[in-house]
Amino acid sequence: MSWFSREWDGVHMEGCLLNEDGLEVINNCPCNYPHYFRDGESVNEEECCCADLMLEQAISAAEAYRDRIQEGM
Repeated sequence: MSWFSREWDGVHMEGCLLNEDGLEVINNCPCNYPHYFRDGESVNEEECCCADLMLEQAISAAEAYRDRIQEGM
């Protein structure tokens, strides 16, 4: 999800537990649902923190913008 869009693009942000880097997906379970593991630990889909990461990025961008405006005064 890009930080400037509300539409899901299918990619978890860097820093999210469900980001593809280092994530192992096991699809051969009899329950027919994928299971996610990172460093041998199970990760649930509910552990997605992209919304929090997007909020942090937005706050950081707003603070940087404020600082640039204050420097210009």
